[in-house]
Amino acid sequence: MNTSLLASIKWVISQHGESILENPAKLKKHLINHTKNEPKEDRIAFGRCIELGFYKELKKAKNINERSQIKTALMYKLQRRTRINKTLCKDALDILDTVIYGNTASFMAVQVSSQQTIFYDKIIHQIKLTWNEPKIKWVGLVIAGIIIISIIFSTTIKTNTNNIIENRIDERIEELRRITEHQEQIAEQLEQIRKQIDDEQNRQTPTGQNTTQQRTSRDALIENLQNELLMEILAEKRKGRSDITGSVKILMFPTNYKGNVFRMRLNNLAPVVQDAIRIISEQAKRYNQDITIDWEFVTLNNNAYFSMNNSSEGLQQYSLYRNRHRDYNHVVIVYAIDRVERSYISISGSLGRSEGHAIMWFRENNGFSSGTLAHEIFHAFGAEDLYFEQGVVPSEVERNFRTLLGNSIMINNQGASGLDPINAWLIGWNKTPEPWYAWFIDRRDNTVDLRLY
Repeated sequence: MNTSLLASIKWVISQHGESILENPAKLKKHLINHTKNEPKEDRIAFGRCIELGFYKELKKAKNINERSQIKTALMYKLQRRTRINKTLCKDALDILDTVIYGNTASFMAVQVSSQQTIFYDKIIHQIKLTWNEPKIKWVGLVIAGIIIISIIFSTTIKTNTNNIIENRIDERIEELRRITEHQEQIAEQLEQIRKQIDDEQNRQTPTGQNTTQQRTSRDALIENLQNELLMEILAEKRKGRSDITGSVKILMFPTNYKGNVFRMRLNNLAPVVQDAIRIISEQAKRYNQDITIDWEFVTLNNNAYFSMNNSSEGLQQYSLYRNRHRDYNHVVIVYAIDRVERSYISISGSLGRSEGHAIMWFRENNGFSSGTLAHEIFHAFGAEDLYFEQGVVPSEVERNFRTLLGNSIMINNQGASGLDPINAWLIGWNKTPEPWYAWFIDRRDNTVDLRLY
């Protein structure tokens, strides 16, 4: 972290108050004369943090865990918006964090819940009570194995403490350390129980006398237990999401964006929009869903086009137009921008549970793409990305999906790829989910705008 830049920023704040961090123009004016000798890239990175409103975001943190989680999310956002390298983004956020709180939260949140320890204690107690029930022992073995794996994952806590100022570590770290030690003790107890189950089974069944039928029954029991657990996870991940049924209204705003004038004739754009609606309607029919989709171009009273500088302005308009069209079950708002850039959707809330959205539909090199528009509208419905994106969607998500299911419009912008059954389940179209869907859900970082290359 650039301590010299930090000192200059603190001096400006001491003269003008911390509220200056909410006024990028004023802060920039006062910092110019005090940071001339600082590396340009450091000044730019910190300036972008302020311009993007990270001060308010970081102030929302209630504890050190939330601070580190918010910082991680903001770091990815800063990288995506500015293309500044990870180290500079991290340093800039460390400076902002230190200015606000006086010390720096670790970038990796320590996620330990005391409720987990209570749950594990109950499991141990229950296994011990049922120890003498032969039919229960295999269940105990499987449950113990599952919980041991969960503990291993939950206790493998990676923290980066290089930037934490000495003697100012938050008191909660000590509390979390004690909880972690408790979990390790539980893991040892579960391991002992597993060994006892193995020893008991070996005494009852001599070596080499396990029949094929016994192995089959055991495998079936394990599979049933695993599937039951996965279906519970699926039900939890689906909770609160909307089913896309009934009537849908799509409002298409030709938009002047950041001074770039929308010049395309609307009668040339209309067939592209119609084709995107065709793609969506065909997929609805494929999953036996009866939905109706209406759409229209929206202009201002004098037939002028809407003007905006960022997607936040579009998000602010959502509730207004949603109320105007409340007779529809779902309203989708699209801003068509006659400029070559990457399309994306900004959401308020989370996928499938959002309180508003703004689809930023940009022109591609060969014109506007109906497949891209359909992809982004499916996002508005609650579908998730399945393609690899560094720091956002892990590579194994796309790799494993292609192995199991082939392709999907949520991997690319090709309408012919169709909507995959996992995303069809997420938006309420596929009524018969498979247990293994659980592995794919919520794998992307939803703090980053959903953009399609």
